[in-house]
Amino acid sequence: MSVTGYAPQQSASGYAPEEQLPGIFIGFASLGFVLVLLSIVLSVYLSPMENPGFHFGGDGLNTALLVICMSMTAGASGLVFYIRSKDFTFGTLFWLVLAAAAVVISLDAQLHLDANGFEIPGGWSATFLVYSLGVVAMFMLFSREIRSSRTFLTLFAAAIAFLVIHAGIDGLVPGSYLWKDVAGQGSGLIAAFLLLLATNARLVLLIEPLHRRRRFG
Repeated sequence: MSVTGYAPQQSASGYAPEEQLPGIFIGFASLGFVLVLLSIVLSVYLSPMENPGFHFGGDGLNTALLVICMSMTAGASGLVFYIRSKDFTFGTLFWLVLAAAAVVISLDAQLHLDANGFEIPGGWSATFLVYSLGVVAMFMLFSREIRSSRTFLTLFAAAIAFLVIHAGIDGLVPGSYLWKDVAGQGSGLIAAFLLLLATNARLVLLIEPLHRRRRFG
């Protein structure tokens, strides 16, 4: 293991060994997930009865939470890149790419807070294609880096799964469906929070060995 705490060795299966996150991180992560779910429920409760998706678009509460999650993800990714750059490999660039993607999504969501934002030309099909190609390209280019942490890989995969649900509901469910925005944008918020957890878990797993080394000499 290097001084950064990064362990490039992988098991025979191609994945990193099992990892142990600090209990306090797991506690905060669990609490955060519960609060995200509660925010979705509260947003429905605070919305007009005839428009339960009021807080899931435009200048709604959940759009603001998504902006916060993606902004924090960009910051955490930048810190991981800084730590990993001390043992720089090609895979280290993954964290810059992830930070840039988080910034773009955050800016897009911020535009939705005051306006209609911008849409990728061609509608849902083009949007889904762009997201899909982006995810596939990241896995192809940075597969080793992504698989170097089981925790990050698991949470990252879960975030992508909810992103697919979000895109599917957004594109396939008719706009006249009353609860479309709740299900679609709610899934998008959960995806953003899982990505935030994934990135911060990777950051903690890099920092923890340094903390132990300084504490025990």
